[in-house]
Amino acid sequence: MTDHSAAAALLDDWASRAGKAAPKPVEPQAPADMLFRIAPEKLCIPGYDDTQEGDPYRNALPIDPAMVLSVMALGVLEPIIVRKRPDGVLEVIAGRQRTRHAREANRRLLAEGEHPITVLVNIKGGRFSPEMAFIVDTTLNEHRVNDPPSVKVRKAAKMAAQGIAVLSIATAYRVEPQMVERWLQASRASMPVAIALDAGKITIATAADLSLHDELAQIDALEKLALIAPQRSAEAAVARAIVRREPLPGSVPKRAVRWILDAPEQFSADFIRGIKFVRGELTAEEVREILERVGR
Repeated sequence: MTDHSAAAALLDDWASRAGKAAPKPVEPQAPADMLFRIAPEKLCIPGYDDTQEGDPYRNALPIDPAMVLSVMALGVLEPIIVRKRPDGVLEVIAGRQRTRHAREANRRLLAEGEHPITVLVNIKGGRFSPEMAFIVDTTLNEHRVNDPPSVKVRKAAKMAAQGIAVLSIATAYRVEPQMVERWLQASRASMPVAIALDAGKITIATAADLSLHDELAQIDALEKLALIAPQRSAEAAVARAIVRREPLPGSVPKRAVRWILDAPEQFSADFIRGIKFVRGELTAEEVREILERVGR
């Protein structure tokens, strides 16, 4: 008996002893598609539950704890597409990760003495070859398009405005609550910031930082960021420095130096003198004064 068959038998035994056995699903006999519910442990994931080739990359993906919590709370909301093989086994065409996460959710639910979940299955009618299964799986993956970052931010803010808790929003999106807090902060940013966010020019963390300032300051910072084009890892720090009129961190590109020298009133006098010192633009007297201050 395979591991997943043993798990299915364990679930059936638990449900019978607990008096919670679900009605037996009526499997389709006609060639038409049909929806029904079944324990995820009774499905076969090619290459994961058997020795077929399957999809080595997706089968090796780690279990996502946030997705497991989501499945435990809400179940699997999207039907899993399967085909019935000549040997009667229900083989997953699309929904490997949902099946795996549903199994892990059931393992945790059973450990907590809770009722295991079943998954909604769409069994494809007629003759459905392995080749056609591969085409359907590939097409579905290509059709899935995530919402742009600003849309996720707005949706999260709308959910929060309706009184939905941050933890519930995080569960729905399969992210950590801290990420949702960032989204809610970023939702207060101006429209130009949202546009830059969707264009991949800034991160959600940067959008959240910019949202703490008025719209004019946000737009000004976006213009400077476009000029400086910092590395993504330093982006938030540069954005904060620009908005707060502080010295820019890290290595500053030459064109950013030109911009700084064109607007010296926005920075401290010592900062501007330091730039001019490095560029050799101070008088001999000013250079001697600085050298004396550093003991040279």
